Amino acid sequence: MKKLAMLLVVLALCLPSYGDILIYKVTIAGRAISEDEDGASIGSGTIRGYEVVDVNVADVNNPVIEDDALIVYGKDDDGDKLQVNVENVIAEEDGYIQLEMEKAGHWAVGVEVESFTDAVLIGKAKEIDIGFGKTEKRIVAKSLIGHGILWGDPISGTGLTGSGKVTAELKTDWTKDANEEETAFDDVVADIQDYLDGKGYEIITP
Repeated sequence: MKKLAMLLVVLALCLPSYGDILIYKVTIAGRAISEDEDGASIGSGTIRGYEVVDVNVADVNNPVIEDDALIVYGKDDDGDKLQVNVENVIAEEDGYIQLEMEKAGHWAVGVEVESFTDAVLIGKAKEIDIGFGKTEKRIVAKSLIGHGILWGDPISGTGLTGSGKVTAELKTDWTKDANEEETAFDDVVADIQDYLDGKGYEIITP
């Protein structure tokens, strides 16, 4: 019995790990109405951040988002540099689609975001090396573009009514490093927060 248990442990350790880490630089450029005790105002602004995604590709034809986080950074109304980790912004059900296109070797990708902004981002994907070597390429979109409705500013905590353009660009170097080093999802998020902290962005709780 002990030998069987040990064999099962060994087999479990030998199974391939299907967790892929993707890191995108996200920009939301919008125009919105905000309101406080002094009244309403209309303004334009940009929200920036890094989206970290943990993708299960055990079934390459049906990838599943296991976890994600959007680390947003910027200045508040007092000019203080702040960052906040907004977790699970990708819709839990049917929030990610990947469809093979008519052109061989290309896929259409759609991502639905549900948080301080409700957005849909769309882009083309193809097989690229994200840190597992050229023989184990993954289907990844390097760029996603869409539009969203803004409901709030996660840095200042201000409620908003607005809309804007949303873009996500793959950070290829960070993505490769994370996968080559087999860095866990939570550690990747922590590394990015440490990176921003080193640039003076204090971590706050959403």
